[in-house]
Amino acid sequence: LLLVVGVVYGVLYYFIFSFFITRFDLGTPGRGEKSTGLSTDWILPESQRGPKVPKGATTATTATSATSATSAMESPAKEDRDDVLAREVLAALGGKANVQSVEGCITRLRLFVNDPAQIDDVRLKSLGASGVIKRGKIAQVVMGTQSDRIASRMNRLLKDRSSGDTGEQVEE
Repeated sequence: LLLVVGVVYGVLYYFIFSFFITRFDLGTPGRGEKSTGLSTDWILPESQRGPKVPKGATTATTATSATSATSAMESPAKEDRDDVLAREVLAALGGKANVQSVEGCITRLRLFVNDPAQIDDVRLKSLGASGVIKRGKIAQVVMGTQSDRIASRMNRLLKDRSSGDTGEQVEE
């Protein structure tokens, strides 16, 4: 009898909640806008992007260009995807001058910032953030399980404050 009541309530809950969620457009996880409508081409500068393969290119041509692109992209610093993402997230947070400190936990970047108004929520979401929370000069960026890796790379970038690199990229 208990199993039957559970199934009946499960079906009842499903239809009632489905009705209210769709009827009143209630915000639930996974129903937000998937795309911001922004192009993500600006994530990597043109000089760091791979070669554009023309239509009709042969496999040998593609393999040769891929090899040359790989060797061209290898820099002495051996920058990987996390380094690029950390630099882009730092720029979206307002640059090095705006970020006082960064800590990473399992799913979030916890930040102390000088001016929370400089944080670009749309850009952070296009970089993969699930959400941005701001309370005073404290901000949290939900980046998922990669947060700790990004935080360590951002801390490395923040140590170079005197280098003159603000972590911001100029849009072309």
